[in-house]
Amino acid sequence: NDIRGEEMKQAMAAGKDVRPLDIVRKEHDDVQYRITKLNGEIEDARQAAEDEHREIDKVQSLVRDKTMEVEKLRLKMQRRTELREQYDTKVADYRQMQEDIKASTAEIPRLERDYEKLVEERNQKQTVRAQREAEMQMLINNIIKI
Repeated sequence: NDIRGEEMKQAMAAGKDVRPLDIVRKEHDDVQYRITKLNGEIEDARQAAEDEHREIDKVQSLVRDKTMEVEKLRLKMQRRTELREQYDTKVADYRQMQEDIKASTAEIPRLERDYEKLVEERNQKQTVRAQREAEMQMLINNIIKI
């Protein structure tokens, strides 16, 4: 027993573990259990992270799809706005043409009166010319008789 006690003192002095084997085995088993448990937790965390990444990828894909839809709708709205502006311009042009037609139509009676005056003046001038020609012819005939 003394020899055994001496060996233990030397082993302790050398920094060696001198605890009974069953205690060491128990601690070893406890450490192994904790390692196994932690490895399981690590695997669960890794799996959860992969699931999260898949979910993030799905969401990003949805965001891309929705962004494309929004862009298409924005382009449609822009085109609709352009068409609306063209329509408004054409309606304004049409209304202006209607106003111009109305103004021109209001001018017709005055133009007809002016035309009638011009025709009357022409007729008077033709009558005067015919009278002068007749007078000239009479003068010429009178001169020839003399």
